[in-house]
Amino acid sequence: APQFNSSSITPDPPLIGETADFSYSASDSDGSIQSVDLVLKDDGSTVFTGSKSSATGTFSPSVNLTQGDITAEFTATDNAGATATTTISESLQDTKPEFTIEKPVDNKLQGSTDIQVEVNNTEDDNKPGENPTVNLKIDGTTKQSFTVEDTQDFNRTVTGVEGSQTLTVEMVENDGDTTTKTRTVEIDTTPPNVDIETPGQNQRFNSTTGIPLEFTRSDANLDTSTCKYSKDLGTNISLSSCSNTTIQFS
Repeated sequence: APQFNSSSITPDPPLIGETADFSYSASDSDGSIQSVDLVLKDDGSTVFTGSKSSATGTFSPSVNLTQGDITAEFTATDNAGATATTTISESLQDTKPEFTIEKPVDNKLQGSTDIQVEVNNTEDDNKPGENPTVNLKIDGTTKQSFTVEDTQDFNRTVTGVEGSQTLTVEMVENDGDTTTKTRTVEIDTTPPNVDIETPGQNQRFNSTTGIPLEFTRSDANLDTSTCKYSKDLGTNISLSSCSNTTIQFS
């Protein structure tokens, strides 16, 4: 009579939303194996049937397992018509949520307290209808909480504060699986201050070699990146390293 020496599933445990391979090895001490059949059920519903004529082999159904519990039933038949059956029963494993934060960029300075949050949700192995909850936090305080569909991207705006803060995006599934990612956000809404020391207001110059431009600048966050000036309300001219210069008039 036929018998099974082994049967297995890969990966073990199988993952929700993924395919799996089902391997077996059968033998017959007084005859030969004629066929091995597989019936694969996902949450009680048959999703695959197959047959092989070899005593050892692997079934690779092109089926995404989705429901949570699967049963793989192997039946071996020998040349005399005798049969043997073995069964693998597994609960599908749901991996943690998967997503990437597209915005904001980590450690990027911005001039508004409105923080734009754009997330690419790549979660695709949830149980059907299991829509995860998303929590958006600033320095640990929840600012927004909402649910999204399994692979739904989202774009939200949360309000930050002046200075440095940590934005946290937390995605929580129904079974408690949680993924958390953070971004550091720097906010500076205060414009820099500039004091022109030279030339003075309505100051006259007899020089034909140029007029000195001397100034001081201050910024609460010391993040002034560019300085520019213009002559006679013309085109802005950049100052290298925001340094004093001499203005030439023709």
